[in-house]
Amino acid sequence: MAGKKEEAAASPKLNLDGQEYDIAKLPQKAQVAVQFLRRVEQELANLRYEVDKCALARAKAVEDLKAMVTEDDSAAPAESIQ
Repeated sequence: MAGKKEEAAASPKLNLDGQEYDIAKLPQKAQVAVQFLRRVEQELANLRYEVDKCALARAKAVEDLKAMVTEDDSAAPAESIQ
């Protein structure tokens, strides 16, 4: 049998401007808004991941390109002034 303390600990809370609310006790509209915010936060986290991934891929591509350009410069025969 779960006690009231266990139920209170298991019930998700919303911390809004330092005030804590029991999500299950919020009006239905507020619960939907909380679900919306959770989804938006997850989407933002996914987009941050995608941006970071692209930034790392770009940095690696630039690094590889620099190596290729440097390699081509050193492999090209030197032209004679004569």
